[in-house]
Amino acid sequence: MAYSPELKQKALAYLGQCGNISAVCIAYDISRSTLYAWIKKQEQGDLSCQSGGSRGFKVDRDKLKTYVEQNLRCLLARNCQSI
Repeated sequence: MAYSPELKQKALAYLGQCGNISAVCIAYDISRSTLYAWIKKQEQGDLSCQSGGSRGFKVDRDKLKTYVEQNLRCLLARNCQSI
């Protein structure tokens, strides 16, 4: 889920006020790992929003699409046999 930079700033400001990781996570309904990631990003000076596509792909999508189109019958037959 992408959170706005404003929400991140509010949560981190609240953390500065209360000093309690758990209280911030409960108040903003976020996980501890998410909050720790925001703390790290704040230390690096970057609280920008990132969409889910930032990790990249291990497989070239066009090559995968071509492969599936060329081998669809074979792939379907293998899946049907395993049922």
